[in-house]
Amino acid sequence: MSLYNNILKILNLKDENIVFDENFYSEEIINGVISQVYHGTLTYIPKSCPKCGCIYDNKIVKHGFKTSTITLPKV
Repeated sequence: MSLYNNILKILNLKDENIVFDENFYSEEIINGVISQVYHGTLTYIPKSCPKCGCIYDNKIVKHGFKTSTITLPKV
């Protein structure tokens, strides 16, 4: 089992579209609390264009990123 699969299991993540970078883990102070931070990217191939509904082919280019902070309960 790869390190990637272990991370998904430890964090109890079910989405197979999450990819972790080589430096995926850091400890940071968030709201005055030392927190464990995992950096990952959610990526997928869209089925169609969300604006016009055109079915996905090689002409559709997916742009954009959104940073999210997901808080997990303490263990």
